[in-house]
Amino acid sequence: MCIDDQGIVKIGVLDSGTGCLVVAPQLQRAIPRSQIVVLADTANGPYAGISPELIEERSKEALRTLLTLGVDVVVLACHATSVSALDALQKICPVPVVGLVEPSVRALLDGVRNKRLGLIATPGKDVSVAYQKYLKLQTEPGHEFAYMWSSLLVPLLEEGWKNHPVPVTQFTLSSNFGALRDVFEAEAVILGNPEFALIEAQFGELLGPDCRLILPHVEVARAVRALMPKLLRSGTERLGGQAVRYLVTDDQVGFEAKAKRMLGVDTEIRAELVSV
Repeated sequence: MCIDDQGIVKIGVLDSGTGCLVVAPQLQRAIPRSQIVVLADTANGPYAGISPELIEERSKEALRTLLTLGVDVVVLACHATSVSALDALQKICPVPVVGLVEPSVRALLDGVRNKRLGLIATPGKDVSVAYQKYLKLQTEPGHEFAYMWSSLLVPLLEEGWKNHPVPVTQFTLSSNFGALRDVFEAEAVILGNPEFALIEAQFGELLGPDCRLILPHVEVARAVRALMPKLLRSGTERLGGQAVRYLVTDDQVGFEAKAKRMLGVDTEIRAELVSV
């Protein structure tokens, strides 16, 4: 089915931090005729590091607000929500909910040879369990899986330090994740947080040319695009352009400033303040 003949699909993006700044543009590129509404729960986020129960509670509140805007599908740009709350959100949501984990695992397993697979992400109680669940569902036993984390990397990127004269980001990468290359010899690694795509080249240099990098923002956009025929058959023609609408629950000026630091000074994002 041709998307251009069927109008515009409205995509809701749920986040608790800045991953949406990477995910939303990728959705635009993958699905050109789309309206994208981002809800970033900046008042309560980031969710990384809090309990799975609290992540689920806050994610449900944010989802209810996003659904009032008439979205056709919900994308979880928040890694913590994808790990800890996807099942709960899918149970209460009347439209499809797509997280970061399952599409990334599918890509991770594509063409693997030595079965040594890795994940780099922010810390979280259920992270390894969630990825292992999808690995077991989609492959035979025998894969080795290494989860390595850093709580510093996303804040460094939010401060615009990916190419800072003081090589703090490079030092963080090598000190935290060099073992994936030198000891574990990973064949493929998921860069679990969407923000990590901003330093894909540095990860590539660190892990070497033989290690395939999986970018969740790319994989989740592919997964949503695959849903388009179903969504467009049941949807209606929508008015509007392709601009991304950003809604935040606190400090819209701070959110806009982070976008400039992360994506470049020419980035123009206007955030609206909402309550959940």
